[in-house]
Amino acid sequence: SYSFCTLLEPMNVGRIAASRLLSRSSSGAKGVVSVYRHHQQNRWASETRVNLAEAVKEKTVEIKKKTKRGGVMTQAWDAVLHIYHGMRLLIINTQVAMKLQRRVLKGSQLTRRERQLLESTTKDLIRMVPFSFFIIVPGAELLLPVAVMMFPDLTPSTFTSREQTRKKQIVDNLKKGARTRRIFEHTFSRIIIDEGYDLYSPSWGILKRTGKGDIISEADIRTISNHFQVGRKLDLKNLPSWVVRDVARVLGLYGSWPGTLLPTSIYDARLRNAIESCFEKLSDDDVNMLEALDTLNDEELERENMKRNMRWFGPPSALRLQLKHWCAISLSEDIPSHILAFIRPCATSHKAMLKSLSNDEVNVVLGLKKYDDAPMRQRLKKLTEEIKEHPSDAIDNSIMEDELVDIKDRVTDIKEEVQAADEVFKHVREVLQNFSEEEILHCYEIILGESGFVRPCDEQRGVKVIILARELLKYFKKKDTNVKLTAFRLIMCLREFDIDSSDVITRDEFDSFLSRIKE
Repeated sequence: SYSFCTLLEPMNVGRIAASRLLSRSSSGAKGVVSVYRHHQQNRWASETRVNLAEAVKEKTVEIKKKTKRGGVMTQAWDAVLHIYHGMRLLIINTQVAMKLQRRVLKGSQLTRRERQLLESTTKDLIRMVPFSFFIIVPGAELLLPVAVMMFPDLTPSTFTSREQTRKKQIVDNLKKGARTRRIFEHTFSRIIIDEGYDLYSPSWGILKRTGKGDIISEADIRTISNHFQVGRKLDLKNLPSWVVRDVARVLGLYGSWPGTLLPTSIYDARLRNAIESCFEKLSDDDVNMLEALDTLNDEELERENMKRNMRWFGPPSALRLQLKHWCAISLSEDIPSHILAFIRPCATSHKAMLKSLSNDEVNVVLGLKKYDDAPMRQRLKKLTEEIKEHPSDAIDNSIMEDELVDIKDRVTDIKEEVQAADEVFKHVREVLQNFSEEEILHCYEIILGESGFVRPCDEQRGVKVIILARELLKYFKKKDTNVKLTAFRLIMCLREFDIDSSDVITRDEFDSFLSRIKE
């Protein structure tokens, strides 16, 4: 009914204006002329909108004709290039992973990015066992789409473009949409009931913005965190079984077949423990990610936000801010970590969805009508209806890059990341090459004896990073006055090997630092 009224809006405006002008006009002739002119203006505006809509359609068809690849041979050649670049990228990753594995065997510590590369490459090599069947057997690649549909994680990551990853995440968000809505409705009702239906409380405004998909900050989550404390209705132990199962499904922890074999009480307890363990693992990862947050590129920012079920599209600055707020809540000791399963930081308004998603991604969301209850689809549908009156804005929507170009760019990025780790230690390595390892270790033992510190977590003795860097620089400059190494760069390198982020370097960690630098 709303759309029908919108279409008839110019006609209704003309009729209303005519009646008002005729009633207010003193002379009938002047009133008729004014009505005619006003009607002509509305008619011209209506025709302009129609012409703009037709222009957008013609522009879209023209773009599709230019980007469409015709012929079976062209599509087959694109498939061959796709497999070639995927295999090339996998070989590069495997070579880098073997070097990293040798460093681990020697006792060296890996950075977070290196550890993630080693883990992803290992998983890709395992996936290559069944995936190689579709490469070796002639014609088997025709069955690959069916296999990927049945087993989504079958394809190695090097054979998946960024566009495919984004579309997969869109479908995953739509599948979780109904459960996300039920979780939010339960949270909304419990908080409103606990606060006595006070519509002027801060919690009401925060929940209202959450339902609309607007910006939610760290301070907003802290405001309502008291409702998730121990003993309250939203405490993890007091949640109803259906809410626990919905949360577990959203987090990817729920399996349907164990629930049919185990009693409900035992299985619910198992899910609650799994949810706690999930957020504990994320907290451990948050410590390392927070240190490297400023160095993450656009694709890594999207991946980290996807991993935490946050809004993953938007400008990089907003995605980085979301992760910063997430870590502040996750690592806070006075806030239950499971609150992030109910309300998450969001630094991008839902109105930015059309600018952040490509035309193909928008069509995927609007085309999956079976997920009509998903909040993401409802918001996007509402936005598209709002801009129907201004169709020229649709021309500015971005178009995703070609799949092969994306893979080629990723090959270049991997090579740059391999060199990035060595660049971090370049200046420190140049200084330490002038000193023997025994000399540096002896210097560390002296500093440990004078400024030693017992680490509370494991009661091991070590030296605080700032003190160690300061004393080492004094020793280096005493031996060689031409040393140009800064304390800040040395501190950053030492903290890369601070495993538990205690800001204390033990003897084992210092040995790992030296072995890595001396390589």
